[in-house]
Amino acid sequence: MLNFYSDLIVEPLARSTVALSDEYRERKMVRILAHGIKGTRFSVVYRSAGWIGELLLPRLDSEVARRLGLDRASVFLADENPTQVASRVLAAFRWAGQAAIEGDPERALLLYIIALESILTSPDAKGGVASRMRHRVRYLLADTIEDRRYLWRLVGELYEKRSNIVHKGKSDVTEADLRQVRDVTKSAAVELLTGDRFVRMRTNAELERWFDDQMLMGGLRPKI
Repeated sequence: MLNFYSDLIVEPLARSTVALSDEYRERKMVRILAHGIKGTRFSVVYRSAGWIGELLLPRLDSEVARRLGLDRASVFLADENPTQVASRVLAAFRWAGQAAIEGDPERALLLYIIALESILTSPDAKGGVASRMRHRVRYLLADTIEDRRYLWRLVGELYEKRSNIVHKGKSDVTEADLRQVRDVTKSAAVELLTGDRFVRMRTNAELERWFDDQMLMGGLRPKI
């Protein structure tokens, strides 16, 4: 959970691992670069990898903790028998936490999409995942027609990237792609934790019924 929240609380910690102070070990990363075709020459680049800074978590009774859903997430973690909705959120934490520290852009994107699907699709859902996700992301996160159009297009593009990686072996994931899939995934998780219409939900059936209702209403968002 800490890796999920680290780059929401302290942006420079993005794609870094949270560790206890006594686990900190500084090390040198080495890359050997080749230059030219004829008469190839090599250069060595050193980069330090280690401690960046302290991660100071907000108090659970603070406004920041409530806004990020950290207080409710802590309750989910402490529950020995989490509800079905809580289990979906916790699964998303695990996958998105791994994505946050993954150094390979293609793997990071795939992990973020798995996290997003953990939140927004039922465990027994079959087929049509990309279309379902495009609808559900915009229902969950968008209030205006402009935002809905933007999210519809964005999620479609992210799933096209996913398909290129899985089915074609293409590697064209950019840092902008990772920022966008990160923002969508973490926004969805936080909304499920903090949105008034979700705080009393416990079962997959309740959450699925809400998404079905949004489809019938064309994505209008009721207050509760």
